Amino acid sequence: MRTKGAIHRILHILFYLLIAVLLLFSAAGASMADWLEEVFQTTFREIIYTYRLGLRGADTSFLRPSLTACLNGILFAAVLLLAVILADILLTGYFSRRNEEKGQPGCSRFRRRYRAAVLVCCLLLAANTFLYADQVLKISPFLKSRFINTSLYEREYVDPASVSITLKGEPRNLILIYLESMEITYADHKSGGAHQINIIPGLTALALEEDTISFGEPGVVSGIHALTGTTFTTGAILASTSGVPFAFRQGRNMMVLEDAFAPGLTTLGDILEGYGYRQVFMCGSDAEFGGREMLMEEHGDFEIFDYYTAIVKGYIASDYNVWWGLEDHILYEMAKDELLELAAGGQPFNFTMLTVDTHHVGGYVCPWCGDEFHDETANVIACADRQICAFIAWCREQDFYENTTIVILGDHPRMDKALVSGVPYYNRATYNCLINADTHGRTVEQKRIATIVDMFPTILAALGFEIEGDRLGLGVDLCSDTPTLAEEKGYDWLNAEAGKNSKYYQENFTKER
Repeated sequence: MRTKGAIHRILHILFYLLIAVLLLFSAAGASMADWLEEVFQTTFREIIYTYRLGLRGADTSFLRPSLTACLNGILFAAVLLLAVILADILLTGYFSRRNEEKGQPGCSRFRRRYRAAVLVCCLLLAANTFLYADQVLKISPFLKSRFINTSLYEREYVDPASVSITLKGEPRNLILIYLESMEITYADHKSGGAHQINIIPGLTALALEEDTISFGEPGVVSGIHALTGTTFTTGAILASTSGVPFAFRQGRNMMVLEDAFAPGLTTLGDILEGYGYRQVFMCGSDAEFGGREMLMEEHGDFEIFDYYTAIVKGYIASDYNVWWGLEDHILYEMAKDELLELAAGGQPFNFTMLTVDTHHVGGYVCPWCGDEFHDETANVIACADRQICAFIAWCREQDFYENTTIVILGDHPRMDKALVSGVPYYNRATYNCLINADTHGRTVEQKRIATIVDMFPTILAALGFEIEGDRLGLGVDLCSDTPTLAEEKGYDWLNAEAGKNSKYYQENFTKER
């Protein structure tokens, strides 16, 4: 009897441990999903990719509200669990006494029914939470895509090593600027945006100048579309410099864990390195975050200039740290000094930089931000607009400008809902502008349906390179009249295929060149 009683107690404990887990998942998961639904427009795919690439150097202060939301859910789950246990004790005692008075057996039948009902309710709650989280984060489409293969790369990928890429004339310098979360949504309605007042008037005007090129669909100032696997910074940089989205398998064979970032890919950095370019990557955060440092060093032997370099070179104090490291107004001053040094070096250069003040959540209010808008994020975006335009104006005054092509790209659409809530995702194209580009004397049609992968061959062409067939990776030189994959087959088709598993991708891009 003692053994039987001990077994019953163990089963009792195990049952309520299971109930605790289900309640915890339901309450905390629902609270987290609520927070993500309210604040973010991100997916499970982006979360997984970012986590697997490494979080070192990330500003994680934005996660505090999510932890508060989870804590509230945990407290609610604890209260609910105590209520269930208390009800079990009280009701079991009540029915036990009543049955004893009637001379009937104990209350084991009631207890079984009660616990079965509790288990069913908890399972339903957990299932409802998963369905809600799936709706918010698009979990099931990601999982489903991992089991569906695509032949996209076998049919459409153009290996840069398989076609002729020829530089016509003297090498041109490249300044490639990734503006964090810069999309055309911030513009006014007449410019293709979603606002009554244009929050990015400088960038809008820059895209419309006669000597600049900006690609976008009719009625849009300048906009190219993100694809699955390009909606976070590392994915966007990879796609715009190699013509392929980020689609590596998640697991023990992840390239970052192997100390190699897509060694089978040929990128913009690789090609320019072959032509003797000196290459620098600058950012105001830790360059290691998201595998950016590894990508740049392994594809073009970039010199890395990040937050820690700024400390070493005396731009900021050793204990200085705001937002992701340092603000963009400091970053631009560092960029000016670096560009003057590169220009004096006597060899062509590729200076690639990434801004950060406009990062989610909400952006960072720096000393230069005004208060012309009621929305704080709008003031951050407007400040970023003024700063990039002032930087471009400075570049145009320098001796190196005549032989330099400047490319400005929004890296990806915003990941929070500030200023973009309710706007269809397809309409949230990212900003692009080519300044002082070499168009080979061609008349360029700027009204194109383009995606981020098209920027790889387009940037090379803007530097004076002629590309056999006008295609590299999955991209097309937008200065040519060759149709893009999005134009030829449709954006929805291309976006869906980019998210599927590819044997060709895994076997060819992760291997040693």
